[in-house]
Amino acid sequence: MTPYQGEVRPNTFAAPPLAAHELSPAQATRPKEIDTSALFWFGAIVLGLFSVVLSFLVIDQAALDEVRDRALADNPSITAEQYDATLNTLKFVGAGLLVVVYGLWLMLVLFMRSGKNWARIVLAVLSGLWLITTLIGISGAGGVGIVLDVIQIALVAGGVYFMFRPSANAYFAPRRVG
Repeated sequence: MTPYQGEVRPNTFAAPPLAAHELSPAQATRPKEIDTSALFWFGAIVLGLFSVVLSFLVIDQAALDEVRDRALADNPSITAEQYDATLNTLKFVGAGLLVVVYGLWLMLVLFMRSGKNWARIVLAVLSGLWLITTLIGISGAGGVGIVLDVIQIALVAGGVYFMFRPSANAYFAPRRVG
């Protein structure tokens, strides 16, 4: 006790100390199936980003010019410069949204890898929705696009499969303390 502080009192709002068995959970090690699942997910994310970049690089300029000519003919009040500026803005916004989506996808994979069951469930549900939209859109893809879509479907399926293996289920199971 110092002359200016008065009597030292214990903090009554502090949490009690943890016991030794509470400091080391029963299954703290991540099973290899979770790491394998994460690798599948990382591959799907990288392939998806590659496919987006590729689609921007190989845009069919003749088709874009045809759409532009029709749009300008149908709307004489729009100038070619306005149309081009709008198209470039839409490309930029679309690319930005895709980067955000892939960033969120990566975040979910990292949360799943760290043992968050909610992230595993969200990944599974979103994978089902993504699969439906990809299968619908695959018919409009070109040769390389179809190959990339099929590979990405296989990677996502592998990611989901390994997330729900028995040892992975045990990793995500709630742990009882004590």
